[in-house]
Amino acid sequence: MYAPSTRHKTMTATNYKQLVEVAKLAEQLIPLDVRPSRMTILMDLESVDGQFDMDWQALLDDPEAAIHDIFGIMRHIDRSEYPARLGGCFVPRCAK
Repeated sequence: MYAPSTRHKTMTATNYKQLVEVAKLAEQLIPLDVRPSRMTILMDLESVDGQFDMDWQALLDDPEAAIHDIFGIMRHIDRSEYPARLGGCFVPRCAK
């Protein structure tokens, strides 16, 4: 049986819609030869949101921050467990 992680916050419909928009943006920015699946992108973003309480709208409104955060997340995410964790001292610009 699945037991929800205590590290995750409850996601609202608005937050989820923003998360999907960020995933779509990530798919546009990440080159096809290294792009993970949309499901992987969504799971990574959800994990990061649980770790840092991200301001997704701020990320969507700032292209420079979007590039920094999306590529930083890709580079520093540790998927050895779920929820995944960011390591390497990386903190997204749009973390609250």
